[in-house]
Amino acid sequence: MEVKVRLTEEEYRDFSMIFPKIKRKSINKKTVVILTAIVCIVLLLVNVIWKLAVPASTSEPVISREQSIAERLFHLMLPLFLIIMYVVLRLLRPLLVKKSAGKEFSSNKPAQKEVSYFISSDYIEIISPDIHMTLHYEDIHQIFVTNKYIVLFESERLIRIIPKRCFDNEAALQSAIQLLEQNVSRGKYITYKL
Repeated sequence: MEVKVRLTEEEYRDFSMIFPKIKRKSINKKTVVILTAIVCIVLLLVNVIWKLAVPASTSEPVISREQSIAERLFHLMLPLFLIIMYVVLRLLRPLLVKKSAGKEFSSNKPAQKEVSYFISSDYIEIISPDIHMTLHYEDIHQIFVTNKYIVLFESERLIRIIPKRCFDNEAALQSAIQLLEQNVSRGKYITYKL
């Protein structure tokens, strides 16, 4: 089965927006929990050490120091400021990603070229003006199937995007998805609804 793909700028931008969601989906949740626990423990230790700071001179009596109103306000405002910055960045991120993806697409000539994918039961053959390669199913790092795209991860960093619109009809699309699902090991094939 042959699929000819030429990405549009809008698809490139759209995929740039969903790519972080796909990457988060593939991150091991156990790793995230462990890293979060380590960060919390380190922050608690820093806070305890800061509170128990002993003066450098032993001749001075160790007296717990009083915080001024300015210090108290700073300690209250810092978390609030960080939360506000996080919210602002989360709101601005889509705009920044779309703008940078548009620039990247216009300068990325290989992404603008037509690529043919021959999907068979043994391998996927990829042909473009620049490359001709055979990708065996056991060499595929991961496959994500979303509402609009089939994403082939050759490695963690190298991906191939096949928009579902490029298939001749729904039957050809379902046949390709079935071939991929049958030939890629269960842990590498992921359906992701966006």
